[in-house]
Amino acid sequence: YGLIIGTGLLTAMIGLKSVGVVVADTGPANDIVALGELVTEKAVVAAVFLVMMASMLHNGVKGAVLLGMIGATITDWALTDHWPQTFVKVSLPNFHSLDPDVLATGMGWVQVGALMLMLLFSISGAVIGSARMAGLLRHDGSVPGSTAVYLVCGLGTIFSAALGSAPIFVSMSSAAGIRDGGRTGLMSVVIGLWCIATAVVFSPMAADIPPCAVAPVLILVGVSMVGEAKEVPWWNMQEALPAFLCAVFQPFTYSVANGIYAGLAMSFVLFFTTGTFLSYLPSRRRELEESIGLPGKGAATPGKGVASPGKGQTALSSRGSGLGAPIG
Repeated sequence: YGLIIGTGLLTAMIGLKSVGVVVADTGPANDIVALGELVTEKAVVAAVFLVMMASMLHNGVKGAVLLGMIGATITDWALTDHWPQTFVKVSLPNFHSLDPDVLATGMGWVQVGALMLMLLFSISGAVIGSARMAGLLRHDGSVPGSTAVYLVCGLGTIFSAALGSAPIFVSMSSAAGIRDGGRTGLMSVVIGLWCIATAVVFSPMAADIPPCAVAPVLILVGVSMVGEAKEVPWWNMQEALPAFLCAVFQPFTYSVANGIYAGLAMSFVLFFTTGTFLSYLPSRRRELEESIGLPGKGAATPGKGVASPGKGQTALSSRGSGLGAPIG
């Protein structure tokens, strides 16, 4: 949940930064960020259409996000008198020659490993956050079809390298489609076809979409994702602290991967400092099982003086016993 919360905060911060509401602090206080100018055309347009999108979503209007983006785009073009000179231009990709010699050096493999980890954690964060937002996250935390996502991103990254483009990964901006009701693979197919058409044919029009049309969508996506904070057991410090660090590191360092690193590192440390690891030692685990009468070597069985767990109960709970998972 910390991953989802942090990704939502980062997404909203990207939207606020794009319209100048959040800026780098250049004053004498030398803080990290500061409040920017609020009475600017792009900030006012973003605020007005943010309210309009939220109102339409509240009343269940279909296509509220798309309508808001179109309205904000046209409004910005009218206010700035900056209309696209051309809407259609055919642009075919250019292939570049690959240079495998870089892999013959140690530094080349270090860069490949760093890029792989960054993409792995970024994709994982976006996939889990999007699946949770769409209600597709399973009880064990897995995402249906996630293997295909990683495979496509890997193959796409190889192909994009030949085109001289950036690596392919899942961006949290894609959550806008989920926020507007998308749930099936057909949405991904339609968006993929539209992206190809945009890159090849409609790139001039897409390049002229102003930030004030995208910022409200990113903020609304952030609102939806931060709502997962209610699922974090804040009374359990072993879970609350890693989730909190994972959440705050993402917007503060402007990186999903850094948030995951912080959360995993703290979770690993607390696993030992809280003594939770003791419950996974065979001798300690056997003592716990015998203390509550679980069937085993030398332990009593249900029906012979020891009652078995009733319906809705587990033999060992994660709270109190120190075990990380129930034992059946």
